[in-house]
Amino acid sequence: MPPERRFIGFQGYRSVIESCDVVLVCTPPWFTSKITLEAVKANRHVFFEITGAVDVAAVRRILEADELSRKNGTSLVCGHVYRFHAGRREAVSRMQDGQIGEIMAIQCDYMRGWYRPLDPKPEWSELEYQIRNWNWFTWLNGGHVGNTLSHNIDSALWALGDRVVPEAAYGVGGRSTHIHPSRGTSFDHEAVVYEFPGGFMLYGFIRNANGCFNSNRDIYHGTKGRCYYRAFAPPYITDPKGNVVWRAAKELAATSVYEQEQIEMLDSVRTGRPLQQGKILAHCAMACVLGQLAVFTGQRLTWEEVAGSGFAFLPVDEITWDTEPPVKPGANGLYPVPVPGKTTVKSRMAWLSEGQATDRHDHRLKVQWEALWSGRPAG
Repeated sequence: MPPERRFIGFQGYRSVIESCDVVLVCTPPWFTSKITLEAVKANRHVFFEITGAVDVAAVRRILEADELSRKNGTSLVCGHVYRFHAGRREAVSRMQDGQIGEIMAIQCDYMRGWYRPLDPKPEWSELEYQIRNWNWFTWLNGGHVGNTLSHNIDSALWALGDRVVPEAAYGVGGRSTHIHPSRGTSFDHEAVVYEFPGGFMLYGFIRNANGCFNSNRDIYHGTKGRCYYRAFAPPYITDPKGNVVWRAAKELAATSVYEQEQIEMLDSVRTGRPLQQGKILAHCAMACVLGQLAVFTGQRLTWEEVAGSGFAFLPVDEITWDTEPPVKPGANGLYPVPVPGKTTVKSRMAWLSEGQATDRHDHRLKVQWEALWSGRPAG
């Protein structure tokens, strides 16, 4: 890449948008919605990676981008790769045709090893360190419900015809292996229960820890049978007794979903038939925000109250290298984390810190996060 085509810094994306017709937004998720919206406003075709939106403010930007892309006739494609898996497409078609009957419950597992953490370097500011280590900071990745389980949640919404969203959610979570400065503010295990209209539930399980059982699967429980997904493996359907009655051909997974999503997007650009997935992403991202806040607060939260909360991790649209990050480490290097039962959701969702964590057992600890966190987070 010649030097004149390299654009560096927080405003570099604007030069990228000006210099091309198709924009790929693959930044840490906190930045994604703003860049995506600006690219759509510039009448560009956009591919943007998940989570896409880490808070309610970002979801609103994605919905605005979706509406504008439809008016512009431009493509807006999101990185929910399972929608580009030919085997899953056939499985969804079969479920929607009634092969497993009415869906009564959905189980989603995404239990994996940790994302490789980074240790700080002397030449990095605190803000730069957090951005480089974004997988471990909730304000940058939206939490592991969005950063990890969003693929599974999107698959569920897709199977349901993209016609319904959860009415409420509750969950549990914490961290038992991530007690280390490089693990930022993240939990390492979480479980979320989503309540859907009609009374059926989606049960989601997440773990990010090494040396443990790993699982990436979805099970759709229907009145006539079950449908199973296991990451990129061919999906299959069983009868109520567990006998396999259909399995997708291996050939349906011959093309990488990462290639297929780009093939279909570029085809949509060349043919003038826009592929528009903004609303799909926004609904999934909103479900992730709902589930993550339910875990962090320890409360049952409704879609309506969270969507109307105005929740935003930072009250700014722009950041510079002089911006203070919303969380800082204490003297022991650990960052404050949410405490279920004390953490609350408020309408104004900026983070305020009155002092920072000093020691896990320091009773003088006073950290108030007006917004997502309230009370005294653990160190």
